[in-house]
Amino acid sequence: MLFENLKVNRVAVHEIFRRNDDRSIQAPAYANGLEVLSPEAMGAFRLRMTDALSGQTQSLQMRIVKFGAGSFLETAETLVGSDDAAFLVGSRDLATKLAESQMARRIPGGMVIVFDGTVSAASMPFVGVIKAEIQQGFRRSIAGTNAVIEFLNNIFLTPATRLYKIGVMAFDDMTKPKPEGRRAFIFDSFGICAAKVA
Repeated sequence: MLFENLKVNRVAVHEIFRRNDDRSIQAPAYANGLEVLSPEAMGAFRLRMTDALSGQTQSLQMRIVKFGAGSFLETAETLVGSDDAAFLVGSRDLATKLAESQMARRIPGGMVIVFDGTVSAASMPFVGVIKAEIQQGFRRSIAGTNAVIEFLNNIFLTPATRLYKIGVMAFDDMTKPKPEGRRAFIFDSFGICAAKVA
């Protein structure tokens, strides 16, 4: 499936952390509200998602094997058509589940971006989740006649490094019994894709 005509409706950004030395979970830093992106930022975000999910080498359609209580499918389905407050709460639940699933201390934390919208000419609803690692970098700007170099300690979703993973649940026909009428996709910038998704 090519992710053409991608329209993003809402975006929530949370942060999860590497496990503590005793392997306990650090509580995620949850967003207090939905993101308000400028048209330029939204355009860049949509382009990044379209490029990643339309790639043939690192994007795969997955077989849905878990679709009951607590599954990603169930949570994503509750977010489709929800109001903004319910979307924010559900997005926090997804961030918590990701933090809980990262059992090893070697797995870094990162930003968890939950977004929804429609895709394709048929305006198929979808819910997407991104785990993006935080990086460091520099930004150059001009202040008067001087060039200023600023060190940034918390950038993510940069096109050069592509250190992120994306999962998308698309809903062809929600009137069908689960998991029919639903399609799951995963993109892994490292090229490591599993055989199935929960």
